[in-house]
Amino acid sequence: MNLTQKINNTSNYDQLVKNFNINPILNNTLIDYLNFEAEIFLEDYIYNGSEYIYYNNSGLIVSEDEYYSIEDPINDPEPKELFQYFIISEENAKVLSQLSDELIYYIPDMDLFIWAIDFFGVSWDSVPFTFKSYLN
Repeated sequence: MNLTQKINNTSNYDQLVKNFNINPILNNTLIDYLNFEAEIFLEDYIYNGSEYIYYNNSGLIVSEDEYYSIEDPINDPEPKELFQYFIISEENAKVLSQLSDELIYYIPDMDLFIWAIDFFGVSWDSVPFTFKSYLN
């Protein structure tokens, strides 16, 4: 499948990991270690995406760039509620960052990429995946 076919055949997270060969390894305990033992705070290591949700003046979700281009925004950004953290490869991080605004952290001292997920308790095939707007 070429890139256009992969994008056209990907509408949820389950299809994303299958079609783009993303191999995440769940490791929620790593975050506690980083924060409390190693005193590494992920907000200092954002590789892609944002820890916030941005809204335009109509209340629709927009990209961070779109939000900051609004002359007088009436809605403040809201912090994302993050539930799961997955270790991913550098190749997976590059693919995700090219395709989407998924939140990914990179800790250079550990050569570690972490994909942060803001949903839980549902099957990945029931969660819609959003590509960067210029890819649609």
